[in-house]
Amino acid sequence: MFSSPLRINLLKTVAGRAALRPAWAPAFSTSARAFESSAQLTKPLKLNETIAQPSASDLRKAFGTVPAGVPAPAGAALYATFKIHSQSFLVTAGDTVTLPFRLKDVAVGDVLRITQIETFGNRNFTLKGAPFVDDKVCVVRARVVEHTKEPLRETIRTKRRNRRVKHIKSKHPYTVLRIAEIGVAPE
Repeated sequence: MFSSPLRINLLKTVAGRAALRPAWAPAFSTSARAFESSAQLTKPLKLNETIAQPSASDLRKAFGTVPAGVPAPAGAALYATFKIHSQSFLVTAGDTVTLPFRLKDVAVGDVLRITQIETFGNRNFTLKGAPFVDDKVCVVRARVVEHTKEPLRETIRTKRRNRRVKHIKSKHPYTVLRIAEIGVAPE
């Protein structure tokens, strides 16, 4: 490998997120985000290094949450990013998600347990899956609110030097979910 002043170092933060910075840039930035202090940057992360996934009891200590069924404290709002049909969604508890397709074999009122969770965490701690977080560690449940369709769209297609006008109508089906629960899985 050649050494260049534009070589990029991968840094591991206390919050579990990785930050990229050029080698010539100072380790501590003066323009940190409002919720991150620049003192959180620690040792460089090796590319082949793997980090073991914590247990549910370790997550309860890290997140500061209470057992499932009891709402989390206001300062410890949990979030998750999950994938349905190769599309990712970032949600917190109580959010409404409109899927740009219709989920088959589900009825209105069904509760879905989402298992393809990419990241899970709160402001202070993030658990990132490779590629997904184990569903024995965290729970994301969503309730199907409705199956609906978008408003009728009409697109007009024409070609040059031709009087023919083609009207293309589309009205795609949607499924609306409400995130009922995000939390650490009970042991």
